[in-house]
Amino acid sequence: RTSDGGGDAPDSYVLYEQVLALQERLQQLEAERLGDERRIREEVSAEMQQHMEEMHESLTHSNQEQLASTEESYHKKMLLHKGRHEQSAVDGHVEMQKQHRDSARKDMETLSRISSTNAQLEA
Repeated sequence: RTSDGGGDAPDSYVLYEQVLALQERLQQLEAERLGDERRIREEVSAEMQQHMEEMHESLTHSNQEQLASTEESYHKKMLLHKGRHEQSAVDGHVEMQKQHRDSARKDMETLSRISSTNAQLEA
């Protein structure tokens, strides 16, 4: 170094360049971290969506089986008692079963919409 301080300028410049390089690398690492975090969130969201769809499908299937079994049981009982009751009572019961099926279908559609909305909110 010279006594006039001229030797400090190149050292300062080198240090300044190193600081800039480190800041740039820090920004790159932060961008990578954010990208990794976004990918992880997307993966978790997709897994949750798949799980919810599987649960919905399972519940729908189970509900349909239970509904069919209940309808079959009611229908058999109605056939047994048909001779003792007026046809209008049978018709009323059949209408009640239809309303029950429609209500169950609407419940499943509502559950599906809720699941879909939850998935959209989580995404």
